[in-house]
Amino acid sequence: MHDNVKYLDILSSKELHSRAEKTGIPIGNIPHIHFVSKDGSLRAVEQNFDLIFSSHNLEHQPDIISHLNEAYSILNQNGAYRMIVPNCAYCFDACLPPSKISEIIWSNKLQLKTHTLAKVIEHRALTVHNDSLEHWKDTMSGKREYKRIDVNRVSASIQQFEEAMGSYIDVHSWQFMSHTSSDILTTLIELKLIKFKGVHCYGSVYGRNEFCVELLKLKIMNEEKLNK
Repeated sequence: MHDNVKYLDILSSKELHSRAEKTGIPIGNIPHIHFVSKDGSLRAVEQNFDLIFSSHNLEHQPDIISHLNEAYSILNQNGAYRMIVPNCAYCFDACLPPSKISEIIWSNKLQLKTHTLAKVIEHRALTVHNDSLEHWKDTMSGKREYKRIDVNRVSASIQQFEEAMGSYIDVHSWQFMSHTSSDILTTLIELKLIKFKGVHCYGSVYGRNEFCVELLKLKIMNEEKLNK
């Protein structure tokens, strides 16, 4: 662990240790959690950083626009927000369509804090296997088959949503590929809905189900890198 690295989680260090012990996971790699945010908001962070890093987090945000602006607010002048994001074409989201910018803007207008019933049904009832290489093969061969709706999974999703009574259910709210992510984030920047000035997306690598996103607080930062 490095002294200049701080961690945020929805659970405290003590709660993470307790969960690990119950599930049989070694606790040695659990870091100290400096900022605890029960709703995942970055408003719990009380200092600024040069870099924010998250992995498989963006797709869980009910309101992506608010989340990204919170990240912007805790970055130093030349800061960057770097993310690892699952590619929906090569993970269990493979039978779901890529998310649209209209949905992302609408979720921000509603100021969503939790996922809708529609998103819970999609995640719990309409997802498939998570074998990335098999999804790559299906995509390249063009032989991905239609998956019939499982009424029992849909029913269970509705029941879970109703029993939650408005509390947060952890599901994927969004599905991205590297090019759709780049297009959406660039558009949000141009509409001035998020404050970042530049975006780059990298990947995915064959056989993997992730790609990387870099959001820049100052666009000139990236231009300087390219000129070196």
